[in-house]
Amino acid sequence: MVFGVAEAATVAAPETVADRQLVTRPFEEPEPAQEAPAQEAPAEEGTGSTAPVTEEAPAKPSVPVDGLVITSPFGWRLNPITGYGQEWHTGTDFRGALGTDVRSARTGTVTEAGWHTTGGGGLRIVVDHGDGVLTTYNHLNDIWVEPGQQVEEGQVIGAVGSTGNSTGPHLHFEVLINGEYIDPMSWL
Repeated sequence: MVFGVAEAATVAAPETVADRQLVTRPFEEPEPAQEAPAQEAPAEEGTGSTAPVTEEAPAKPSVPVDGLVITSPFGWRLNPITGYGQEWHTGTDFRGALGTDVRSARTGTVTEAGWHTTGGGGLRIVVDHGDGVLTTYNHLNDIWVEPGQQVEEGQVIGAVGSTGNSTGPHLHFEVLINGEYIDPMSWL
């Protein structure tokens, strides 16, 4: 099933991800980061091993769009629609020309594909990757998957758009772990 902008008003999507709420607060300068003091482990003579560690690091997910040029990072930002007040940005926005391929970051099951009825995400896809990990792909121009469909890592699932509350074509990409939004760049 393929959805485009014209069909968006007729597509109902299940509510599978917590509703996003606009949170505003007065502008505040960020606190400077403080480094934790370095701690050295006490050395014990005659213990340990000189054998190399062979444990493999887990594979990183695939990037959802080529280029990964960030136009708005995760965290507090000035509201781009109203131009005033800070809001919590629950994902990372990546630049993309209208129609650019959007790929699934990992293998999983599509749980939502259609118009985001409870927020400003426009046409959106939600993929459940198991172990409490969800990814969302928002403001799409086209959707090429449907709920219940299995998708592979790197599979094209839609196209960059500017639907919903958007300032222009881009991909708003979110990562949730056990229902909590995390910085997608720390996950990718």
